[in-house]
Amino acid sequence: MIEQSNPKRSEITLPRVLRAPSGWVLEDLCRLDALHPGFLRRATEARTAWRHAVALAIANGLFDHADSFLARCIPDDLSALSWPELLSKTAAAIMDMKPAEIVEASVGSCPDGLVGALGKMGFDPMDREALRALQAVFADQQHSRRQKVIEQLKVLDQGLFEAAMIADLALISPKLVGRLRHGAGAEKFNKAVAVLRRHVSTATDAALAKSLADIGPETSVRDWARTWLARADANLPSPPWRGGEGLILLRDGEMLRMAGLKTKTCIETRINLVVTGQAAYYLEPEAGVIACVIRTEKDWLASQVVGYRNGRVPKPVRDRVFGILERNGVPVFRPIEDDGIAFAVGGYLHGRHDEFDLTHLMDEFEAN
Repeated sequence: MIEQSNPKRSEITLPRVLRAPSGWVLEDLCRLDALHPGFLRRATEARTAWRHAVALAIANGLFDHADSFLARCIPDDLSALSWPELLSKTAAAIMDMKPAEIVEASVGSCPDGLVGALGKMGFDPMDREALRALQAVFADQQHSRRQKVIEQLKVLDQGLFEAAMIADLALISPKLVGRLRHGAGAEKFNKAVAVLRRHVSTATDAALAKSLADIGPETSVRDWARTWLARADANLPSPPWRGGEGLILLRDGEMLRMAGLKTKTCIETRINLVVTGQAAYYLEPEAGVIACVIRTEKDWLASQVVGYRNGRVPKPVRDRVFGILERNGVPVFRPIEDDGIAFAVGGYLHGRHDEFDLTHLMDEFEAN
């Protein structure tokens, strides 16, 4: 980067900063520079809005429609010019045009707010499709809400633009877009919101929007979604058994939360497995243990019994809980008992082969 004194041209940065354009647009700027020497240097000196206005013109087919571009900004008769001469004259004209004039000559009009958005984009360009989509957002009042959010962003890049275009329309805000950061983040957010709307009766658009507006910088969107999901109380899938004989089905987020407090475990964080029908959990309050039942491709399977603070459960308690489940039609996973020899030998191998430990395997299976 080279800093030099500022020239008179109004569309050049203060102070003038020379920085070569990057990405796909650099090749096309070099083509224009070959037709009109000095164009590339102009691009390195120009303000951000000018640079991206040129990129937008190129993305809209400048090299294929230079005659239409010139016709919108120069009243001269251009019929006698060859195509290379048209391109050269186009490059020369762009050199002295403002960003709004470049956009207008390219697409016929410059929607309000578009130049401001281009000016937030920094040095790196969006890809061609994203630039055209940005222009379309500002040209179509159907996207007025997303347009307003983009206008309120302090900076703009392709990731933020994708997030602004994908994020749930009822909940979108500059704050949310900044947290989602890119299109993939917005897609995950939308899926989470769809789950909340289906399974949390209080998850109205108004309540969700207020909650998002109130979250502080220390709270991630992921944590926000988990907090809401813990309130799941509607449209929950059928469990393998409704509970009884001393076992209480933890059927919703509130019951999981209470069970977590009683057993000092993180069972409440498994609400996502409950609402998606991947797992069911039963509390035995007298012993303070929780039976975990996972759903396989063929049937439900009771996999383990977890004790206080995730501690080991005495065998008689575990067998009693498993027995209740079996009597009520829930299959139980029962590995063969260790005779002590395997345990003794395994002590020498611990750390090498523990990835094949069956307990670890079942824990991972349940978590997934």
